[in-house]
Amino acid sequence: MSALNNEDEDIRYYSLLYLAEEFGEEMNDELVEQFVNSDDLPTKMMVLRHLCNNNYIELNLLLKQQLELEEEMSLRVDIADSLLFRFGEPSDLKTVIGHQPNDPDKTARSLMAFSIDDFIPPKPDTLNWLELTTKLISYTDELYQYGWIQNEEIRDYYVQQLNAVNEALVNNEIEEACATINNQILPQSEQDLKEQLITTEGYKFLHYYTIYIKEEIESEFGSCLE
Repeated sequence: MSALNNEDEDIRYYSLLYLAEEFGEEMNDELVEQFVNSDDLPTKMMVLRHLCNNNYIELNLLLKQQLELEEEMSLRVDIADSLLFRFGEPSDLKTVIGHQPNDPDKTARSLMAFSIDDFIPPKPDTLNWLELTTKLISYTDELYQYGWIQNEEIRDYYVQQLNAVNEALVNNEIEEACATINNQILPQSEQDLKEQLITTEGYKFLHYYTIYIKEEIESEFGSCLE
């Protein structure tokens, strides 16, 4: 890989691009090295794209680390967006929210604020209703730990209702599961948001993941009527 040490920046860039496209995941260690240490913005942007394409297993941790260390404003914005819209778990949203007001660049702060406001948790494309419900139950405790759910009573309410959905579906009681979603979880999250018992961040996970659960129920069992 001597071309990667060439003094010509363009030669280094296109050499790395060729190797990344030719060898895929085998290049992950070198890609990470370049992402952390390169001074060339186009190289770092290209590297990030390939690490995403390679589904690099430690990409989430790397992005959280580099959000604080990266000197280039535009790449910090891309890192924040990657955390939000590629991963989109509560810890990712919390990381970006924690960084945004302290970013040294006014434009970056503005763009990150827009992304935070625009954020909707992405739907995991490989999870069924059971896995989504299990994930939301674990998220609910995380939302409480972050202060996005005001108290244990409210947290426990959502956990109980989600467990009720699971139990009903396991017992093939589809109408009961749908009723719990439509008449309990969704309207309660609206009310709790209105009364400031959950934050906007907590609402987004409780609302949209419940919608995703409902979609998976409908995919497997048919319409989940209002």
